[in-house]
Amino acid sequence: MLAAEACCDPKVFLTDGVHLSEIVPGREVTPPRRRFPQPEHILLITGMGTSVVVSTTKSWMPWVAELFRDVSPGDAFSPRVLSEAAKRASRDKYDLHGPYHYGVTCSEDLRLHDTPTGYSIEVGGPELAQSLEHADWPNAIPPRAGEHRRRVDIAAVATQGETVVGVATATDDSDVLTQIGVDVHPGHRRRGLGAALTSRLADDILRRGRVPYYGAATDNTASLRTARSAGFELCWTAAFTKEGR
Repeated sequence: MLAAEACCDPKVFLTDGVHLSEIVPGREVTPPRRRFPQPEHILLITGMGTSVVVSTTKSWMPWVAELFRDVSPGDAFSPRVLSEAAKRASRDKYDLHGPYHYGVTCSEDLRLHDTPTGYSIEVGGPELAQSLEHADWPNAIPPRAGEHRRRVDIAAVATQGETVVGVATATDDSDVLTQIGVDVHPGHRRRGLGAALTSRLADDILRRGRVPYYGAATDNTASLRTARSAGFELCWTAAFTKEGR
């Protein structure tokens, strides 16, 4: 999937160093990649340890190549490099997001968590989340997912009495990968709800023969801890541009 999105040979991710790759027209129909928008300009920085692939469209290649010339894998996500990339992208009214850490899990690694005492968790179809607003649950309720040919496939809702206190959803981002997004109300955090919601969804995703993945900003320690406690292991790190609003 990463190679399909970066327009490179998968072996590049196993080769030390920083590698540049041009994103070519038509990659949006490549099956392994995720179903995200394909704007005019793209910058995607993807790392899997000792290798980093910097992918961009032909329109941005000159300044991207100049910026990443002599940059080591350890510096590719540094504030200096990312701030300069953000400044250059902003000239075309694009915002740079990240870096984010992404993890995956499998049946052998998944750690199921019990529902904390005093709460209930219901897992079902997307109808469980239909009445919930993105503004209230920004990580769990993806905005405009349908416009990108993505859809919420599974939802889990945690309640205390009649009150919703936590939400998690699984979005079919590609033919293989399903992304988990989770939110817990501030007054109910640090009680294990996030891990219970995440692990329940991951278990359901795996039973359907798909791969669950979980992403969080590198400075979001609480979210990363939730993912790790449910058995997700770090797989890649990425930063990417989106059209500004």
